[in-house]
This record gives sequence, structure tokens and C-alpha cells, in this order.
Amino acid sequence: MRVVLAHGGDVSVPSGGHERVVAFASGLVRAGHDVTLVVPEPDGTLPDRLDGVAVRTVGVPTGGVRTQPRRGLAVARTARRVADASGARLQVEHSTLGGLASLFSDGYVLDVHDVAHTSPLYRDRPLGGVLSTGVRWLEGRGLRSAGTVVVVSERMREFVVEEWDVSREAITVIPNGYFEDDVTSVVPDTNEGTRVVFVGTLHPKLDIDAVVESARLDAVDQLLVIGDGAMRDELARAKRQRGLETLSMPGRLSTRETWSLVAGADVAINPQTESPTQTVSSPVKLCYYRALGVPMVLSDGPELARRFAEAGVARLIEPEQSFPRVLETLLADRTELEAMRSRAGRSDGCVPWRDRAETLCRVFD
Repeated sequence: MRVVLAHGGDVSVPSGGHERVVAFASGLVRAGHDVTLVVPEPDGTLPDRLDGVAVRTVGVPTGGVRTQPRRGLAVARTARRVADASGARLQVEHSTLGGLASLFSDGYVLDVHDVAHTSPLYRDRPLGGVLSTGVRWLEGRGLRSAGTVVVVSERMREFVVEEWDVSREAITVIPNGYFEDDVTSVVPDTNEGTRVVFVGTLHPKLDIDAVVESARLDAVDQLLVIGDGAMRDELARAKRQRGLETLSMPGRLSTRETWSLVAGADVAINPQTESPTQTVSSPVKLCYYRALGVPMVLSDGPELARRFAEAGVARLIEPEQSFPRVLETLLADRTELEAMRSRAGRSDGCVPWRDRAETLCRVFD
């Protein structure tokens, strides 16, 4: 079978969404399919996992909200042409790109990573209400034009059904996963002191206040933020204004260094502002936190967070609770921290990307 995957992001930049695209493309190749990935020209080197995938690049800007329409139209148009020329099935990544792809075709597979119109990325901008309404219309168009819809969580499936009246039977849930070989060879970096770590894109849904206040705790010797994104400047400004020597922001690190630092941390965190986008998500970082057996403090919302709390390997922040206070309480209880690490080895964790890709192959079959 020939498959064309269309994605509007720079897959050379580490992120959970890009990792999902790479995992699906490489998984389809591993299953014997002929795969072409259509993406914007990357700024960096493509992941080794794309060996065997034919990559077709489009010369468009990759950064910023303002460039999204131009970028999406170019990628969607190119992907449709490539699919038509080779008689391939088309898979589109992200609901907004699906809306643009619907201008050229229908019946494609639409993989929905996030609900976009409720995101602070659009909602908190000038004329955010108008922008969010337009994005919602675009998402709905993409969903209704798709032949099959794939989403990352049961909560997202219910949201899509209620928000856009899409048939529940047309939606398949494939949560995120993790690459096993990224964690099996990790040597934990266990420098002295109490380390708390966050990994991921510094997206507008990141709770900056929770990060700053957590870094101010006496119990924290280092709060390590690994990643980059739109909120980096705001977090850096708060670090300067508060004189937070404990807050370390090295940006993006190599895969090996990132997971080594996480494996050696006392607690891994995911502080998020509440929104439908956050609630229906399936954060890839949580899969790695769990696979590395690190105790977690997590904002409530995603199904993974609740499942890990039920397994006794994470603490959830209820709406009325303070994120830094829950973190401080856990750090003070070394017996419980060790018990959480022990439970991590006995409870069910995340499913590897290999298995997630096999589920996608069954969708195509």
C-alpha cells in the first residue's frame, strides 16, 4: 500500500507531536508500506527513524501563527498531488491542516493531535474570539471531510463527537507512546541535590506561575526546564525578576542527555493551565516519565495523568490545590517517593510507539 503523510511542522525539532508523526511514518514502513512524508523544509537534520521514508519537502516558513495558513495550504496541496500521482492513501496530521486539506480532497485519514480552537495559542491573542471561531470552523470542515478520524484519547473522541457532530464510529483512539530504545540504555544523571524536571514545548498552556513558584521552594535545589517554545521569554523574564538561581533553562538537549537528566530527577512535573485542549491531550512526556520510573506531579485533565495517579506513580493537582504545595509535600516524604518509584516498576505503563503504529496499520487495513 502507498501512503502519503502530510504534516505542517518541522520534524527536525523535538516535540511530542513530531515524534508521533515520525513513529507513524516509520511504523507504516516497517509494516511493508510505501510511505512519503510531505513536510516543510526542516531547519535541522531529519530523525534517523525516517530512514526508509521518502521525504518530500516544501519551501515555506515553519515558525509562528501568521505563517500557518500559507504553510498549511502549501503542504496540503503538495501532499494531495503526490498522493494522486502515485495512487496513495492520504493521512493528514492535525485538525487545522485537515481543514486546509479539505479544500483539495476528502476521504483522507485525519490524525488529530490537539483541539486547536480552545488553545491559548489562538484564544489569548488580539481578536482571539474571532480567531478561535475561524479555527473551530476550519477544524470542523477537516473532520467532516475525513473518511477516518484518529484521536489521541477517549476524551478527545467524546469532545469531537459533541463539538462537531462527527460519527463516533468513524473515530479511532490511538494514544501517544514512547520509543523503547530511547529509555532502555539511559544512565541516570544523579548529581547531588533535589532535582525537579519538566520536559517539553514551552506552549501557552504551560502554567508559568506554577513553574516559578515551584522553583522558589526551599526543598528544590534545581528546577530544570528542558525545551523551547513561545513561553520561553516569559519564563526567562520571571527567572531574572525573581533572581531564581534554582531555575535552569538549557533549551533543547539531545535525547540521551534529556532522558538521563529525567531518570536522575526526584520528581518530574507537568504544570498546565486548564482548558479543553489540555483535558483531551495525551502528553508524550508523561509516557517517558513513566517509562523511566520517575515520580510525577501532574495537572489533572489528561487520561494518562489520571491513570498514573490511580497506579500510585503520580500526584494530581485538583482545581483548588496549589501545584507547588503538592510538590513540596511530596518532596518532604522520601518514603513515599521511593514507594512511587517501586510501584512504577510493577504497574502498567505506556504502550511503545511500535504498538501504536501497528494499530494505525490496522486502521488502514
